[in-house]
Amino acid sequence: MPNLTCESCLASFDAEGEAASCPRCGQTARADRSVRIHCTCGTTLKAPPRMRGRVITCPKCTRAVTIPTGTEAQELQSSTILGRTLRWTFAASLIPVFLASQGEADDPYRRVERSLNAHPEAKEAAGGARTLRDKIRAIPEKRADQASLSRTSQAPWLFGALALALFLSFAFLAFKSPRTRPSATAPVILACCIAGAALAFALHGVFSRPAEGESGARVFALALLGAAGAEAVKAAAILWAVRRGSGARWRDTALMGLAGGAAYGAGEAILYALSALNGVALARSYWIVFVSAVALQSAWGGVTGILLGRASPAPAARAALAAAPAAVLHFLFAFAFLSNSYIFALVIGLATFGLFHALHYWTEETVSETA
Repeated sequence: MPNLTCESCLASFDAEGEAASCPRCGQTARADRSVRIHCTCGTTLKAPPRMRGRVITCPKCTRAVTIPTGTEAQELQSSTILGRTLRWTFAASLIPVFLASQGEADDPYRRVERSLNAHPEAKEAAGGARTLRDKIRAIPEKRADQASLSRTSQAPWLFGALALALFLSFAFLAFKSPRTRPSATAPVILACCIAGAALAFALHGVFSRPAEGESGARVFALALLGAAGAEAVKAAAILWAVRRGSGARWRDTALMGLAGGAAYGAGEAILYALSALNGVALARSYWIVFVSAVALQSAWGGVTGILLGRASPAPAARAALAAAPAAVLHFLFAFAFLSNSYIFALVIGLATFGLFHALHYWTEETVSETA
């Protein structure tokens, strides 16, 4: 049933056929088949259906605006409906953090000492160890009591590949549009994955776990440098891809951020697990890192991507402003996780998804992705 608009009193109503009498003023009202397009400057443009697929100029800002074809408009509507149905399931990735918050606080140092006490020769060999990693190497099984994986396990590579495949699939299914260009997203994914692994390797090489216990300064520095470095890398990668391409829309940059963040998180999680979890961590730590942390890296990248797609200052200022909210949330979550404060980490995770979805909804309602 078409929607008719009365040209006399501007009333809108549904009716059978292409024309009918207006119930308000009695004048003849006809179906409005014109295509409405929103320019990035905020102007709403109208064009007759015969101009679908053409490019027009916005009278206010003189930007070129493409009128979507009928097929593209239908695909866009289907994509939007599917995305709105799926996107809230993103927050389900915080379930591992919630489950971890229900258990008893873990003390890996006590478990390592327990394992060493069970092997006197190993305890003697680990007497001069400077890092927790060195102590674990002295244990015959290469793992502490109750540890999920041994020190030499390569399973984190498989976990990282599965997490990356899962979150990339989710991002493209829930947030892509008919104009999504995989060729523009692929370099961002690759750059973020390499940078994430490199940063994790550097940080956990310099800030390796001490043998006698954590210090607040070490945890703070690790969280701060990791958060600042991660969000700077994501913003730089997205901005580089946008500048080398042409006409990137906000949904393009949002998808770049989501995909790049997932890749960054997977690379970082693999190196973090190999350097800091293997041989000492409980199974729940792997679940948090490879599910919750990778999902949050993706969401932080998505926040940065949306803000980059909307902002227009100079490149350096643009990247810094876009990355700032995600960097703050990233730091708070990392500090809480490294301190085993899982309830606080869960709150920060919920705030992250809330911010991402609010930004996404607001942008979807105010900026047309066909502009």
